[in-house]
Amino acid sequence: MTDEIQEPELLERATRAGDPVSSHQLKRFRDAGAMPRPRVVHVKGARGSSAFYPAWAVEQLVAVARIHRTVRKLEDLVAAVWWEKHWVDPEKLRAALIEPLARLADEAREARGGEQDPYEAADRLMAAMKDDGRPSDALALMRQRLNSRADFANVLWTMLVIGLGGKTPWEQEDRSRPDPAPSALQLLATAAGVDRAMGDDPTGNGPWLPADFDLVAFMAELKDAGGFELNDPARPIREATLAQLEQAREDAILFSRPLAMIGRVLEGMLEPDAAGMGSLSALTAGTSSARALLVRSVLILRPLAGGTAFNAIEQLVGEVQTRYAAIEQLRAGLPQHAEILRADVSERIAVLPAAEAEVVRADLKGFFEAHPHVARALSEQQPASSTGEEQLAAGH
Repeated sequence: MTDEIQEPELLERATRAGDPVSSHQLKRFRDAGAMPRPRVVHVKGARGSSAFYPAWAVEQLVAVARIHRTVRKLEDLVAAVWWEKHWVDPEKLRAALIEPLARLADEAREARGGEQDPYEAADRLMAAMKDDGRPSDALALMRQRLNSRADFANVLWTMLVIGLGGKTPWEQEDRSRPDPAPSALQLLATAAGVDRAMGDDPTGNGPWLPADFDLVAFMAELKDAGGFELNDPARPIREATLAQLEQAREDAILFSRPLAMIGRVLEGMLEPDAAGMGSLSALTAGTSSARALLVRSVLILRPLAGGTAFNAIEQLVGEVQTRYAAIEQLRAGLPQHAEILRADVSERIAVLPAAEAEVVRADLKGFFEAHPHVARALSEQQPASSTGEEQLAAGH
């Protein structure tokens, strides 16, 4: 068949592409679910057999070999290949996404030692937690937002109780008398950045979240949807159709790449965690566990928020992504002026001594001349004669 190639040619073409793969490695990639299985032909009267691969397997093998340079564990490879939108075996993929979540559930089950009461179980889980490693970006951000380790422990305990099926603390708290200590709900709002998202107005267009955002109702919906489930956190992935997994990947990539980049840029232009935007830049998918958690999250959130909301986010990102990527490149290219190249760049330059201001303007002019695509991205709606700082402010 003309749309097939034999294994020796497949390996030879991968070598010519600069990614040599042995026959043994090819078998390991197949077993991992990152390469298709060949059509095996036995010739009557001859010893051995011939393996025929689809012609597109050449591009696939080169991609897998390149991803394997940084993702060394075969058990992580299939999810990483899928993340880059290449072919994978669907069932091997599902198993790879489920594995870190199932491991998390097993560890939680072992730590609570058969305790069924959600409050006692949460206590046991808290006691078993080790504080000897680098926390995830999301947990580190939660710690930064809270005033003390005790507050952080309170939030973690609350989330564990919810995940184990207990009632939320705000359903039981007695607030009939004044209490100077923040409530569990207040701590959760602070840890999640909800308070700043409802109160900060970083761009003059109003807060990201409306004043009537109901965190209690949202938490109830999230709990009902399994968002905090600890006994079987892999259920959304196990029950998802292949089409739903594909959509979840697109959503997860949207959040962890362009939207996270926009969050980083806005924080750099304004201040760290302005309007709770640290939550965006903390979205990462660099490990198999992080990818599985992110896919799980969007599988839960899309039905809650609705496809229209996700489509609106995608459209907004599409409209501003190029400008924010240009701002990120500009700030990275002129790190000596990072404190000047912010949302109020014109005002910051105006208060500089004249000689320093001229240096900044000259550096901006030189950068834009060397990187005309950045200048174009920042001046889409500005006159061609606009200055560098006007272009940066327009990009923001």
